[in-house]
Amino acid sequence: MKKLLHRHFAITFILTLLTITPVLAGKIDAMFGYYSLTAKSSRSSGAISGLGSYKIGYFQNFYKNFEAGVGYTVIMSDIVGGDMEYGLDIAINYFPVSSSSTKVFNNTDMSVKVYDLWRPYVGAGFAQRQIQSVKVSYAGFALQGGVERRVDGALSLKSELRMVSLVGETQGEATEVNMFVGLSFSW
Repeated sequence: MKKLLHRHFAITFILTLLTITPVLAGKIDAMFGYYSLTAKSSRSSGAISGLGSYKIGYFQNFYKNFEAGVGYTVIMSDIVGGDMEYGLDIAINYFPVSSSSTKVFNNTDMSVKVYDLWRPYVGAGFAQRQIQSVKVSYAGFALQGGVERRVDGALSLKSELRMVSLVGETQGEATEVNMFVGLSFSW
């Protein structure tokens, strides 16, 4: 039943993003990568790492060098399948040496768009996680940093390093570290 609800939520989330994004000009990230997860509770502890971390998110510029976003992360102990950790992400990113969006200059005869080629950023956020095998919920804060490399007007390559510190039920604590690579599509 939980798997069905999880899939239903993921499908609803993606359809909602696709529905609202034409109205809200922003960007969608799709990323894949490596994870390291360590967790402990009053009863036991463990660690696992490997390929199998997936992230999709929607980001909207809200000030000259800032963007805010919401996303969903799924970590699978096997690349596809196995035990899963999944949950919602909310983040704010700051671009210290570039703008968070495309600069557009218009006059009566032409329009010019200026794209920053390299866009490094740092950010912070909130994450909620559910670990399937132990049926425990976690929540906590994240720190992240990365860089976007513009490929063309709408497409960028993106890499990100994110560390999430989580606290859960039964005195549980977890630390999740992700190294993502992927694509960012803006409009």
